[in-house]
Amino acid sequence: MDQDRITQIIQFFTQELEKSDLQVSFVILFGSYSTGTATDQSDIDIAIVSDKFQGCEFSKRFHMLGKHIVKTVQKYHIPFDVIPLTKEEYNNEQSIRMDFIRTGIVIHPNSIFPSHSHPAEA
Repeated sequence: MDQDRITQIIQFFTQELEKSDLQVSFVILFGSYSTGTATDQSDIDIAIVSDKFQGCEFSKRFHMLGKHIVKTVQKYHIPFDVIPLTKEEYNNEQSIRMDFIRTGIVIHPNSIFPSHSHPAEA
């Protein structure tokens, strides 16, 4: 899948999120699509950072994102994995998963650019 198609899918997903009350701080594309190593078998890996996730267990967070994920998967027919995080988790968690996420591509409503800093601290 080419970069334009990935951008289209992510923009659709983020527009769907904007319709909710999640108050998304930022979205990060990570994994094979962010590094240019995706294959036909690859899924889209996204981290969603929102303060609305504060105090919520992961099952509740996925419930909050569920209809947006389903709508995106149904429209584009591509596997879509989402990691919901708070700003605190993004800034402080030390794990291999967070290393991948932090080296991903930060997505803002109208632009996509490489992440070289911690936008949650901005």
